[in-house]
Amino acid sequence: MPKSHPEPSPATAKELYANAIKCAFPGCEQPLYRVNEDDSRSLNSRIAHICARQEGGPRWDPAMSSEDNRSVSNLLVLCIEHADEIDQPARVGAYPTAVLHEWKRQQLAYFNEHKNGWQISQSEAEEVIRESTRQEITIQAEVINLGGFGGAAPGAGGGAGGAIGQGVRGGKGGKGGKRSNNSPTRINLKGEDGRAPGAGGGGSGGIDPDSPLFWRGGDTTPTFGSFSFLGIDGNDGGDTTFGPAGGEPLLRAKGGKGGLVGTGKRSVSEKVTVSSLMLANHIEFREVFGYITGACFQHYNILNLGDGLSFTGIAVLEFGGAPTGEYGITVAALDPENKEVSSVRLAFNISKAGDILRIACKFSVRVTVNMFGMWTIVVRHGSKDLARLPIVVQQGVPS
Repeated sequence: MPKSHPEPSPATAKELYANAIKCAFPGCEQPLYRVNEDDSRSLNSRIAHICARQEGGPRWDPAMSSEDNRSVSNLLVLCIEHADEIDQPARVGAYPTAVLHEWKRQQLAYFNEHKNGWQISQSEAEEVIRESTRQEITIQAEVINLGGFGGAAPGAGGGAGGAIGQGVRGGKGGKGGKRSNNSPTRINLKGEDGRAPGAGGGGSGGIDPDSPLFWRGGDTTPTFGSFSFLGIDGNDGGDTTFGPAGGEPLLRAKGGKGGLVGTGKRSVSEKVTVSSLMLANHIEFREVFGYITGACFQHYNILNLGDGLSFTGIAVLEFGGAPTGEYGITVAALDPENKEVSSVRLAFNISKAGDILRIACKFSVRVTVNMFGMWTIVVRHGSKDLARLPIVVQQGVPS
């Protein structure tokens, strides 16, 4: 069995995150956690080993002790993409230990300049250790045979199937065939067939769908983009007017423009679309999933004109094919006369373009109901309406 060192401790994970702000990969601005609109956090990083935890892994040091291997000095905090990048067999030569130690020095220097690390809880520390170590697999043979070998003699039983990943079970075996020793490097999930009369077949194998053993490269594989939520732009200030009540103002002082989050340099792309738009009573995000309750209704009940109402909903934005840059999305509420009553502006930074980049965002537009009838929720990008959702606001006891 290959030698393997223990996992890092939760205390070590807390120390690493307390002294880091963003991914250590030079030029990468990915935060270690994404902060959601409800102030919850989603893990966006991994703890990477400079010298591998398991014999045969990237940059393995046979002279290193277990204590040194799991210490802060041998660990580096990277975003998910770059934690995977430095351990890819075809790329590992580009990331020797000296390079990774220099990244670590720069990451600490950046923290010392800004003093704004991530304070993580015990459960968050356990989560990042679990996510960082659950897929450490060392490939040392030309053929990884997860299927059991078939019996090699009359009456011999077939071997049981192997498995990789939690919850994966090997099968009970197949029926016939023989092993080829001249095939190229492969992962064999099919059970070996029995080799003699009466011999049992080998069990089939299995791999966890999230395993890094699965091939994801090549020209025909879709690429996935990356983004970060910058926040909500400030609202414009209201105008000040002077003149007769109910008449045309004699003097108007324009209100100031609301401040923009991020750099304020917004890109516009025809690639940006909306694949789903709905209102709901409750929306919650946990990591990459959104949970919606009380959706797809047709009307709101309001007791009196002048009452306040919040249009709360979710928009699923599609940025597939859009180039990198900052993008603004406006969600507006239009009254029955098609006049914009209120709006919010959401901003996103696309740090990596991809064939698929799907962003689910929660919005809440607060209005004062000035009339009953058919209102409309509009999602805009630049001067283009991406989606419109009609909703009736009627008089009645709020439900």
